Amino acid sequence: MTGATGFLGTELAAKFCRMQDVKVYALVRAENRASRRDTFVALGRVLSGLGLPLSCDADADSIISLIMNDKKVAGDCIDIAQADEIGKAHLETWTMEDIRSALK
Repeated sequence: MTGATGFLGTELAAKFCRMQDVKVYALVRAENRASRRDTFVALGRVLSGLGLPLSCDADADSIISLIMNDKKVAGDCIDIAQADEIGKAHLETWTMEDIRSALK
């Protein structure tokens, strides 16, 4: 799912995670590795507070196959909204290889 770090997204992710036999995958974007680490730490606190799991046994290929079903996919690329600040965002085009690298 996309938007899992927002107010509504965390609530939906929590509900989905409490369902039996349902796995939720959420993409988290950041400008660089340090920023991504900070984002993961902050997201970990939110997920822990909601009683949600902090690990995933999915590999990059499984995640990419799910992303390929997103309506924003065009060929081997997907447009991702990148929030710059509250009320300001821009679109970035990511290839599946970009995503695969980010998942490492």
